[in-house]
Amino acid sequence: MKSRLFSAAFIFILLSAAAYAQPIKSPYVFVQSGSDTITSSVLPVPPTSISRATAKDGHFFITGSQGPERIRFFGTELEYTSQFLNGNDARVLAKRLHKLGFNAVRLIDNDQIWWAAGSLLDYTNGNSTTSYNVIPLQLARFDTLLSEFKKQGIYAFLVLNSQHSYVRADGVAQYDSTFGPYFTHFFDKRAAELHRQWCKTL
Repeated sequence: MKSRLFSAAFIFILLSAAAYAQPIKSPYVFVQSGSDTITSSVLPVPPTSISRATAKDGHFFITGSQGPERIRFFGTELEYTSQFLNGNDARVLAKRLHKLGFNAVRLIDNDQIWWAAGSLLDYTNGNSTTSYNVIPLQLARFDTLLSEFKKQGIYAFLVLNSQHSYVRADGVAQYDSTFGPYFTHFFDKRAAELHRQWCKTL
C-alpha cells in the first residue's frame, strides 16, 4: 500500500513539474558572435581564393599559379539548422571559421523527416507524391551559406543522403520500415532513381 502511495505521489510531482516547465522552442540553438577577434595559432588561415579540388594518388590538389598544388583540409561539420542561417549569421560563421583556420566544412543531416527547420525537404504533406519536396526558403539559405564559405576560401563537402526517409508514394519497398536510412538507394532500384534525380535537382 505504501509503495503504491509513494509511486502515485512521485508521478503526481513529475506531472506537476512538466505542466509548468517551459516548452522547448528550438532544441538546437545556434548563437554566435561576430565581434570576436580570435585567430588560430595552430591552423594556417586559408586563402580566400579557391579553385576546384581534385584527387590524384591519394592526395588532393588545386590549381595554383604554378600549376597543381597539394592542399590539406582542416575541417569541421555542420548539422541540422546550422546550415540554414540568415545572410548575416552565415557571413559571421564563414568569417569565424576562416579566422580559426578551417578551410573545409562537411554538411550533413540536412534531409530530416521530422524537422523542417533542419531540412532542405518538406515531408509534412501526408498526400505528397514524393519525399523530395524542396523547401525554397531553406534552399535559398543553404545557397547563401555556400556562397559565404566560398568568399572565405572554405570548401564544402555535401552529403547527399544521410537521414532521408521515403513516403508511400515514392514506390520504395518497405518504405515505412527504413526511416532515416542512408543505404536504401544502394539496393532498391526505385530509391536509386529518386536519389539520382535529387542530386540533379540540387
